[in-house]
Amino acid sequence: MSEQVDHWSTSSREGGFLRTMMLLVGAIVALFVAVLPIAVWQQGIQGVWQSATAGLLCLLPAVAGLGISCRLVGTPQAMVAMLLAMAFRLLPPLAVCLLLAMRGSRADYIPFVCYLLLFYATTLAIETYLFVRLIQSRK
Repeated sequence: MSEQVDHWSTSSREGGFLRTMMLLVGAIVALFVAVLPIAVWQQGIQGVWQSATAGLLCLLPAVAGLGISCRLVGTPQAMVAMLLAMAFRLLPPLAVCLLLAMRGSRADYIPFVCYLLLFYATTLAIETYLFVRLIQSRK
């Protein structure tokens, strides 16, 4: 039972779910702060809303995927956890891009899709790094 609790706690030396989640959220907030001046300069308040929406659209599934990974790491289902995490991370941004593509090719969506790609690539890199570090800490 204590090992199961350790998956969710912040007391683990290498970090449990809460610690890795805080690192992921911190990195995405830092990226949002870095993108904010560009968004304001190019589009004003609409750019801020677009970048914030893209950040949340990538962050929330990444946290869910990280939770699945943390829960199943060290078990025989670790590969399944990684695939489920990948699906959770990929499907929401992909669905939004598909909906935007179905609405027609309007130039209004291009900045949002660019923000979405930027935040998606960042969450992918950070979540992969955190998952590998989590696996190494459990060995």
